[in-house]
Amino acid sequence: MVIPPDGGFGWVIMVLSFLAQLIIDGIIFTIGVLLPSIAQDLDVSISSVSFVASVQIGCYFTSGAFSAVLINRFGFRKVAIAGVLCSTTTILASSWSVSLTMLIFFYSVLVPACAGGITLSMIWASSQLIVGYYFERYRPMANGFSCSGGGAGIVLFTFLNSWLVPIIGWRNMLRTQAGLIMLILLMVVAYVEVAPTQVGLYHLPGSSETSSDEYYGNFYVHDYLRQSALTAGSKSILSTYEPPPKKKGCAKFCPSSNCCWRRRKKSENDEEQNLLIRPAPLEREDLFYTGPAEYEKPRSTENLDGKEFHLMGSDKNTQQVNYGIKNIHLDDESDRVSRVHKERRWSNENTKKQNSCRNSRFMLTLLKLFDYRLLKQFEFKILVASAFLFPMGFNIPFVYSSARTTIPIEYARMIGPIIGISNLVMRNILGILAYKRRTWTLGLCGCGLVFGGFSVLISAFYGENLIWFQFLYGFSYAVAPAVYSTLRGLIYVKYLGLSKLTNAFGITSLAMGMGAFIGTTIAGKLIGITGNYSAAFCFAGLCLVMSGCLKLLLPALIKCRNRMAK
Repeated sequence: MVIPPDGGFGWVIMVLSFLAQLIIDGIIFTIGVLLPSIAQDLDVSISSVSFVASVQIGCYFTSGAFSAVLINRFGFRKVAIAGVLCSTTTILASSWSVSLTMLIFFYSVLVPACAGGITLSMIWASSQLIVGYYFERYRPMANGFSCSGGGAGIVLFTFLNSWLVPIIGWRNMLRTQAGLIMLILLMVVAYVEVAPTQVGLYHLPGSSETSSDEYYGNFYVHDYLRQSALTAGSKSILSTYEPPPKKKGCAKFCPSSNCCWRRRKKSENDEEQNLLIRPAPLEREDLFYTGPAEYEKPRSTENLDGKEFHLMGSDKNTQQVNYGIKNIHLDDESDRVSRVHKERRWSNENTKKQNSCRNSRFMLTLLKLFDYRLLKQFEFKILVASAFLFPMGFNIPFVYSSARTTIPIEYARMIGPIIGISNLVMRNILGILAYKRRTWTLGLCGCGLVFGGFSVLISAFYGENLIWFQFLYGFSYAVAPAVYSTLRGLIYVKYLGLSKLTNAFGITSLAMGMGAFIGTTIAGKLIGITGNYSAAFCFAGLCLVMSGCLKLLLPALIKCRNRMAK
């Protein structure tokens, strides 16, 4: 089976993920620097051109879940490469926009979403999720470092946009962005699968003992296909596997002279097959989990798809195998029961058509991501409300912080980089805390959102002409997005369980996309009506504070509900 190496080539993947997210988040969250130039060139108001940012961020958040569906079907590298090529094409097309509507369609809709999941979100999702395929024990720290690429991107692209736009214009800046995205192609080609490692040996009942030098690959199995056909229940996640052949001249490195002869003999024997545990990405319950693996006491045997096999290796390796098999998501029992009832109700022909559609990988993935039954849980309703409120206030400071100040322009341009630097540092600190102090997650997230929200709220009424206050505001606000993005997965697992994590991310991504679109649109309207930025920043601060308060009040709300239910 595939076991994350917790190091090795994983460190390279972590750095590449950091660089890819640096470019993607840098482009997405510095759009506010381009808006004044776009408004002047297209002869539209700032409130109207804010739709470019609101639609872009909304589609970016929403399409992340659909990108996960594509990853589940095609894999990390193919999805990321397709995202690079599509992003480059649509950004280049948007640079020739002659109207605001055309710009919004190409740059804000097609670039982040492109019919529900292609382009920038595909690159981001692939770069973010592949880190979990290479790390288990050190996953929080690796994830914290790779995610901090977003903060570094905000710093870099704020300077880049501020420097280049007055010289080359916003259209050539978009073409420059397309060229930078093409650089990601050199990174994502390295998004390769982790090589499978040998973990155990399977014997059919009554089979004779086999010495350790008589098998290779992952499993040694007699007539597996015939036995597998008799196995009822969920679909098999075991697939036949043939280790890659040795290069010519492998006899120099083989322990015995008849090694290659033995391999050829085994491949010709129909009763001996190697099996590989290869679940699709979304069949792993911990795909979106950013915390460390919680290993149990190692067990020497495992049962999968009705087959029992004996594990090999050290206790550390056995623990990793136990953890990996435990967190593979199969069909729920309720789904199996409902499928049995449908088979009794409908004819065989209709049942085959229905099952083939329902049991396709695409449909099962969608059902797992967007299963509305999770909304019946009281805890999740509170978490969804918090997820909806957070992006309503999150994007407004990114878009308007520099434009609203009356301090000199050279200092106003520093606000974005300050937000980025603070965000970068906080994400790495939170990654370490998530590894060391998992019980602090809810308090840290709630307090960070309230702290960042209050800084935005105060800035709505004070300090527009004070350089020191604007810098302090930038440092303080950046805490809110850092704590939310780094810790929300740990909070979902704490209150919903690891098995519901993928479902929770699917639904909350839709809520966040709607919140980002509504919040930035409302802010643009408030600016157009009032003629200043105070109302918009007051609205943003209140949304962030309410999102944090819901997190902090969650344990008390759960207790009150349990008392009322008695």
